Amino acid sequence: MTTRCEFDKYPSVYSLQLTTEECILNNNSYIISISISPTANCQTFTIGGSQIIDYINKKFIPEFLRTLVSITGKYQFIIDIYEETSNSILKKLLPYTKDVKSISYTNGTGREMILHLIFLDAEKF
Repeated sequence: MTTRCEFDKYPSVYSLQLTTEECILNNNSYIISISISPTANCQTFTIGGSQIIDYINKKFIPEFLRTLVSITGKYQFIIDIYEETSNSILKKLLPYTKDVKSISYTNGTGREMILHLIFLDAEKF
């Protein structure tokens, strides 16, 4: 996986760049943010722009997860995604998880959203 990881001005936020080989979008690349300790819980990180998981080529999911773990040193993360893409994103992630906890809510603009707390299984990727 061609990725670029760099600190932004805060030492707990990284950028991860996905190329067109890995991600099925018309852009040349797509950048997501990874917050290492967004809740002050030493076990959890978050992925900003996590809707992009829906567009990652399925064969790159294990490498994507290994990259996330190598950056964060953590095996559980939170994604906040649109309800309509939840099933397709979870379908890609579930083969590599131990457990998933989910909470549905309606955001301030009336859009249905789901927060997923995902527990990865290191032995599966």
